[in-house]
Amino acid sequence: MSMIAAFQDNVPELPASGKARVAVLLLTLGAPGTSRLLKHFSASEIKLLKESAAGLQSVTPEQIAELVDEFQDAFKKAPGLDAPSQQMTNLLKESLSEEEFETIFSVSPGEGDDGAKAAERDSRNVWDSVAELQGEILAPRLSREHPHVVAVLLSKIRPDTAATVAREFDPAFRHDVMRRVLTLKSLTRPVQRLLEVHLRQAYLASPDRGEQQSSHTILADIVNRMSKSHADDLIVMLDQTSPKDAEKLRNLLFAFDDIVALDKRARMVLFDAIDTEVIITAFVSASEELKEAALSSLSARSRRMVEAEFKRGDEKPAADIDRARRQVASTALELWSQGKLDLHGESEA
Repeated sequence: MSMIAAFQDNVPELPASGKARVAVLLLTLGAPGTSRLLKHFSASEIKLLKESAAGLQSVTPEQIAELVDEFQDAFKKAPGLDAPSQQMTNLLKESLSEEEFETIFSVSPGEGDDGAKAAERDSRNVWDSVAELQGEILAPRLSREHPHVVAVLLSKIRPDTAATVAREFDPAFRHDVMRRVLTLKSLTRPVQRLLEVHLRQAYLASPDRGEQQSSHTILADIVNRMSKSHADDLIVMLDQTSPKDAEKLRNLLFAFDDIVALDKRARMVLFDAIDTEVIITAFVSASEELKEAALSSLSARSRRMVEAEFKRGDEKPAADIDRARRQVASTALELWSQGKLDLHGESEA
């Protein structure tokens, strides 16, 4: 071979088609990265990608580097950020659920003092709105709450209103509540937010859902986010000391293993709301029964992707598996609270 031939530039041009370039980028990412992106593509788009890949010749590392550079340049030419703080707030609100956003940020980021004042006004509105309910109606329902919760409520509302409500209590319950008022300490912001959420759901929501709320609901909301071993220990303890409370609590709990008891429609709603990577991590070492419950509820494309990962047999850290399973259970509870999923429907055969 002559020197001229040896140094001749024979590197082919990059594919002109945008679809072909996307196909190259996805192939470069490999299965793990691509699986997270494909769930956002429609079936027709995926077919176009496959057709584009079929028409590709071999792609050199230099071409891939050039394509990545072009991709980066596209970001460099993007418009600037006019109001990063507010844009980040909007992005987080769109990406997180309302509960997640409020849990992470006691004051909305970027809102400063105005946000703090708004949060304070919102808190006062919750307590005062509950207190505005008629005493003879409110007292019997509050009597089913833990006395400490009632003590916090009375400390947050006007004294004359608190006295009106307290007069309706049975003497023993009233004395217990008043004793607790004397020893109240300032609540941390997360605890106060938890109580405010409970008050909204229990007393300010529509009657059909509000009547179902109680201190058992608060406890269940906490226990559902604990590890299974800790939750089981609590149930065993309650079975010994307060069987009725244990039974009420048990009916409000939902754990990862309970997925097999959901009907197929509920499972489809659940898994449609969960990232594929989370599903893979949560179920990779699960029982065959649990795996089948998940796989049978996925779309054909998602099922193939998840099954492929199961067959690879890659081990996941125990902490990651536990975190993913808690996320699955938490998502189920969130969907249930929104009325989108029935946790206690009978499983389909």
